[in-house]
Amino acid sequence: YLALSYTWGGADESLKNSTYQSNIHQRLQPYGLRGILNPKVLPQVYQDALLVAKGLGYRYIWIDAFCIIQDNDTDIEAQITNMGYVYQNADMTIAAGGGAGSEVPLFVKRQVSARPCLVKATVNGQPRYVIVSRPMDDTTSVLDSRLWVFQEQILSRRTVQFGPHYTTWRCSKMNAIESLPLNVPEESIPTEEALQLDDSIKKLQVWIKDTASHRLTAQLDFTHEFASAWYSAVCNYTNRNWSNRKDQIGAVMGVASVIATRSGWRHLAGLWREDLPYGLAWFKCNQPYANREKGTGYTDDLEHEANCAPSWSWAARANGPVVFLPRAGFQSYLVEVGETDWEWPAPAQKGIANGRLTLKGQLLQAYVQPVPFNTVALQPNSEGKWKAQLVDSVPNPVLVGEVYLDAPMTSSSPETICCLLLGTLHKGYRYWGVGLALRIVEKDGRQYFERAGLVGLFNPVAGQTKIVDIY
Repeated sequence: YLALSYTWGGADESLKNSTYQSNIHQRLQPYGLRGILNPKVLPQVYQDALLVAKGLGYRYIWIDAFCIIQDNDTDIEAQITNMGYVYQNADMTIAAGGGAGSEVPLFVKRQVSARPCLVKATVNGQPRYVIVSRPMDDTTSVLDSRLWVFQEQILSRRTVQFGPHYTTWRCSKMNAIESLPLNVPEESIPTEEALQLDDSIKKLQVWIKDTASHRLTAQLDFTHEFASAWYSAVCNYTNRNWSNRKDQIGAVMGVASVIATRSGWRHLAGLWREDLPYGLAWFKCNQPYANREKGTGYTDDLEHEANCAPSWSWAARANGPVVFLPRAGFQSYLVEVGETDWEWPAPAQKGIANGRLTLKGQLLQAYVQPVPFNTVALQPNSEGKWKAQLVDSVPNPVLVGEVYLDAPMTSSSPETICCLLLGTLHKGYRYWGVGLALRIVEKDGRQYFERAGLVGLFNPVAGQTKIVDIY
């Protein structure tokens, strides 16, 4: 079978023809889909995808609007978890890169004068063919900026993408475009974003491909190679467009399920149990939204959404670029990971309790105060988006570190926080202590910790060993 990768756009036309509980029984009958296959009512991208499938001799194609019951939460959750296998097991994925929305055709009209062509030429006295083509456009495909397409790009074995300027081919062995239609090695293709996936995504693709030969019952050792690929891919993922904050975890569950099944590792809200001390060391980046589209109305939502992800997960704050500390310099884990009851999807009755994470480590008390001047505005860089100072006491404070906050401070007065040390970071000639900034929160008559940011201590400091629960 084939699979279709596309964007719903405004979704009105897609929803009109989608599968619901009211029509699922009718569609399961022989010829039950005949009514929606009428070109007069079927959105153009579906018509074109069916044309490709028939032309290639396939009887089956997977399209989410038809294959998922759109008003059945149980079916949606089951299919989201299974999404990785849908795209991984498809013979090929058809990618609609020409524009956003199901009414945008798969085959976009092009400027005739810019089409690639073969020209006979003589090179060193020998007859040759030269491929003449327009300069490769540097505009990324609309699919490269969409949250839900992330795992489709990673897991698809073969992808043919119909774009506004050319058709591209990707598989594990090679890439090809119309102006380079032969079996050209991937490294020989220019690196314009419109032609290639982000390098971090490719690394994760390679890792998944290389481990495909392992028996599913054999647990793999957690490797730095995989960790580097995963966290780099997360950085790419958090740059993408989303329409619902609750999709942050769901849109990555397909690829996470494939990796967890293959490796035996435990996935925890976008992180991995086997590498949790490092995985917790993420922070909001002060870089622009690299793949965000202009005028899409996305705002910098500062409120933590408990139903989206626990506060210790990057997905709770992934309304903008999230990055991790340098892997090579992170060492000396200082925290023990205990129990967690995170589940996906979250049972409705658990509410804020879903995602409790128990850690045992050195807990320090300190104070956060605003930076005297706005360093973020002076020079945008890879540092934390909301940077603050860490001091040891109030009054007469002594600067002991800095904090990359998950949200800006709401007061100019110092705030009491707790620092749970995760490890040390070798940066230049110095060692930094790295930890979580935790805030004590009361809810329903009890106290618990909530993440407030990432702490960098100028010198690792010993604290009192405690067991803390973070939600």
